[in-house]
Amino acid sequence: EQARRETAIQEATLRAIEVPLSVIRACDGALPLVERVARDGNKNSISDAGVAALCLRTAAHGAYLNVMINMSGLSDKHAGERMAKEAASLFKQVDTGVTKILDGVEKSIAPNAGSWRSGYARAYAIGRRMSGSESWAMVAPSVNVVMECTTDCGWTTTSIAS
Repeated sequence: EQARRETAIQEATLRAIEVPLSVIRACDGALPLVERVARDGNKNSISDAGVAALCLRTAAHGAYLNVMINMSGLSDKHAGERMAKEAASLFKQVDTGVTKILDGVEKSIAPNAGSWRSGYARAYAIGRRMSGSESWAMVAPSVNVVMECTTDCGWTTTSIAS
């Protein structure tokens, strides 16, 4: 009875390690997809790629902690060492990849970045009307549109040209 109980505990502990290890593997597998979205996706939602990268890091880190906490209950130390090394290696890969993605995302959306990314609308002041109100123009290269906004005497006028 005791041997059967110990076997069941070891099998449960092994599953308690394998499940979060599979989560880290999945995070590592999803990383190239997030990299692609950050690089080639809609530039107006690039922050979503940054959030996705942070979610991968959080999931991988939580899973890594679960792998490590369950190692102490595993009697097969060789298998435990192998899984701990795999978990640490995969988490390091995910963490490094996420840092790279976030660096790119932050550089892309930083207001003082060297050049504004193509396809992103940004308003520029273009002067003042005779009434003294400011005028603004916004160029959206991804749709080849220029929009001019002026506020005169409390009214806002918008004109759009392609």
